[in-house]
Amino acid sequence: MIEKLVEIQPVKLVIVDKFANETLIEKRLNKLDPTIQLILIPKVQQNLAVAAASILARDAYLRWHKEAKGEYGTTIPKGRTHRLYRWGRLMSNRTENRHFRTWRNCTSRLQKMF
Repeated sequence: MIEKLVEIQPVKLVIVDKFANETLIEKRLNKLDPTIQLILIPKVQQNLAVAAASILARDAYLRWHKEAKGEYGTTIPKGRTHRLYRWGRLMSNRTENRHFRTWRNCTSRLQKMF
């Protein structure tokens, strides 16, 4: 999500929660613009701008989730759970357009869990 926003609006500073994977975010930001400064702060949502962005992101996710339910004719499980991987496997069997990384994730995680 941060990458898409940076492509739309150039920034010099990105603030994320300390919970995030710093190395992963730094690598992705460096590909876009190595001058972007990354700051990780515990409980960053206490910052009004970050809290507002979080609310907007959640709203966009929930709207997408509702639209996707209509498009796929089934409820997509929320979060990274075994239900989501099971759903992904089911849906990939319904379509010829499979994304191979997603397919591998779904099948390998399912095999480990069951």
